[in-house]
Amino acid sequence: MTLFVRFQSSSVLSHEEVGHVLQGAALADLSTLSNTTLQALRGFFLQVQSMGLLADYSTAQTLQASLEGLSNLSTSSAQPPLDMLCLGGVAVSLSHIRD
Repeated sequence: MTLFVRFQSSSVLSHEEVGHVLQGAALADLSTLSNTTLQALRGFFLQVQSMGLLADYSTAQTLQASLEGLSNLSTSSAQPPLDMLCLGGVAVSLSHIRD
């Protein structure tokens, strides 16, 4: 199961943890992920970007490149995810529960 958490405070995730997520996404083959997962990951990155959780210019560039890559892969970002369950600030990708 994959869990994406919506956070309202920069103290929830450290700059180092955000960097690890970005690095993992940069190294991953994003084309193997479901559209729902791509949308959730893109939403997470947009939230990180808007909250200013980027430690340095290099991390900001990595985030921007990841967002551009996700935008290119996502076929219908305007549609709401069909297999995503949202409860409060937590979203769960149901496709990963079935895997």
